[in-house]
Amino acid sequence: MRYHRVSVRVFGVSGFLGIRVLGVSGFFWGVSGIFWVSGFFGGLRAFGGLRGFLGALRVFFCGVSGGFWGLSVFFAASQVFLGSRVGSQDFLGVSRGSQGVLSVPPHPHTGFCTPLQKLTWRSNQHDISICRMKGKHEAECRNFVKVLLVRNESLLFVCGTNAFNPVCANYSMDTLEPVGDNISGMARCPYDPKHANVALFTGGMLFTATVTDFLAIDAVIYRSLGDSPTLRTVKHDSKWFKEPYFVHAVEWKSHVYFFFREIAMEFNYLEKVVVSRVARVCKNDMGGSQRVLEKQWTSFLKARLNCSVPGDSHFYFNVIQAVTDILELDGRPVVLAVFSTPANSIPGSAVCAFDMTQVAAVFEGRFREQKSPESIWTPVPEDMVPKPRNGDRNGDRNGTGMGMGMGMGMGWGGWR
Repeated sequence: MRYHRVSVRVFGVSGFLGIRVLGVSGFFWGVSGIFWVSGFFGGLRAFGGLRGFLGALRVFFCGVSGGFWGLSVFFAASQVFLGSRVGSQDFLGVSRGSQGVLSVPPHPHTGFCTPLQKLTWRSNQHDISICRMKGKHEAECRNFVKVLLVRNESLLFVCGTNAFNPVCANYSMDTLEPVGDNISGMARCPYDPKHANVALFTGGMLFTATVTDFLAIDAVIYRSLGDSPTLRTVKHDSKWFKEPYFVHAVEWKSHVYFFFREIAMEFNYLEKVVVSRVARVCKNDMGGSQRVLEKQWTSFLKARLNCSVPGDSHFYFNVIQAVTDILELDGRPVVLAVFSTPANSIPGSAVCAFDMTQVAAVFEGRFREQKSPESIWTPVPEDMVPKPRNGDRNGDRNGTGMGMGMGMGMGWGGWR
């Protein structure tokens, strides 16, 4: 395992907004930088946006047998931490070359890459047996690493599914030895390795977006660890979340932003409509009172992301698939996101850029509300918005709970 995060999902992308990239055959989601793959797992190259890492990155996959669900890679100095979900014989050994290039040489005889250090973290037989008793397949009742973060200068924070009984642990960055006791992975890591999740550390606090239960019914944005109180989103309320699929999280100024897709509740359609969202919470949110929103976010807001072909009749790419960390393009703080069309639509994909200053401005805009379960969502008159408004945090308990922003168009420039 070693670090700058790369969680892997590969899919076709036919162009790139603002960055002229030709021959793109795949895109890696959850990336610190812009990554693409040349050929089928032939190599990985990264440009720009890497926190504290300058120059190009080249990692060659050697002897990878395929069929893995994901890969987490972080870069810290000359070390690379790899958390993978591959076969037991698929390893990466990484060394620093000239011009800031990291390469993975294959073993001269076997063709496989060898690790500089290796940590094997397996589920115990008791957890595996309980998992099987609950009806899960043997291949699912293993420990799949889903969270891999730098906690501080000396510690890695790692969470695994642990045979549908998620657990988290701290490891020394130098030796990969465990530090302290394991802690519960509930609300920090999904139970099922196929379920999406995101996580980041900031200010000693862990922010996660995942599901909290075995049946994956209770989706949550959760804050834990650190000195601030533990907070979560409201349980089983479709206005907060409706079958979300979490893609990425970024920290910007005083907030943490979560990118995801979900079933839209604001449309009165018979069929399910998937839309892409960005939600944010304030890092210093202290939660509600004993009467309202106790141990829950008071600063939670969400807005729709619009990635569409401009013109009179918009063609929308509604399904967000991947988001970069915050990059600087032309002096602007920007995230790039990959979108696709729904499965029942014309196949297509696009990359849209979102300026974080514009994203933040949307959360200062107008709200929508639904006055009754049968009514449509309508704009809230400005004189009806609470003062301070929803989501405001100035170090006090002055937020008033969830709001839905009206922001619809935050993409800018280039090919979309």
